[in-house]
Amino acid sequence: MSLLPYALRPRYVLRSFVLRRGVVHPNPLIRPIAMLMVGQGDFLRVKAIRHGLILGNPYWRAVGGALLLREVSKRVLSSPPERLARERLGPGHSVKVAASAPNLDLSRRQRRAELKRLESEALASVESRRRS
Repeated sequence: MSLLPYALRPRYVLRSFVLRRGVVHPNPLIRPIAMLMVGQGDFLRVKAIRHGLILGNPYWRAVGGALLLREVSKRVLSSPPERLARERLGPGHSVKVAASAPNLDLSRRQRRAELKRLESEALASVESRRRS
């Protein structure tokens, strides 16, 4: 359970404010937030580069720095995909990838145990193919 109700969360309050006032708000501090929330991140990035780096406006330079920091933090904090197996394929060979629907009747602990069991079976089958 969250500490704040949904209607009082900062993101919800900002989004409702942005939708009421729009991107054309005269306050220069709200305009970049509005552009990000409405989905004009690319336009905001181009504007920050044009006005901040090329024309030298310190406000837009700060907005561009914040956008750059946001992108870098996304790349740094995201975890790389987990590689379960890697196998070279020759001519005439194929790969079959199967995904099963989650069993929602199980508890979280049971689902984790089932996932570990399935992963170990998959790795064992890859190892047995490698040996033969």
